[in-house]
Amino acid sequence: MTRTGFGSRAIAIGGLAAALMAVVPAAHAEDKVVVFAAASLKDALDAVNKACEVDVGEAATVSYAASSALAKQIEGGAPADVFISADLDWMKYLSDKKLTKPDTEVKLLGNQIVLVAPKD
Repeated sequence: MTRTGFGSRAIAIGGLAAALMAVVPAAHAEDKVVVFAAASLKDALDAVNKACEVDVGEAATVSYAASSALAKQIEGGAPADVFISADLDWMKYLSDKKLTKPDTEVKLLGNQIVLVAPKD
């Protein structure tokens, strides 16, 4: 992994940690925080969850799947305290249906597809 890649990963993990920890105080002591997260975030979020467990004393319950599957589960009534989507359209889908708290929605990360090729 390049230094730039490592820096981006560290920023991503830090951002995910902040999002997860922001919810923890709102949960009751007997309740576990339930996180629905895009499968592409598994490695980073597992690391965040482990770090949060040290600080909070308990890990969150995390369900990984495609953003579309998670959004449909939330629409169907599945209880999620945090939804971390890799797809802005599915986040908007839930938001438009009033299934999120708009004041808590955060665009945490982004990406770009680039093509690297020889000049000729």
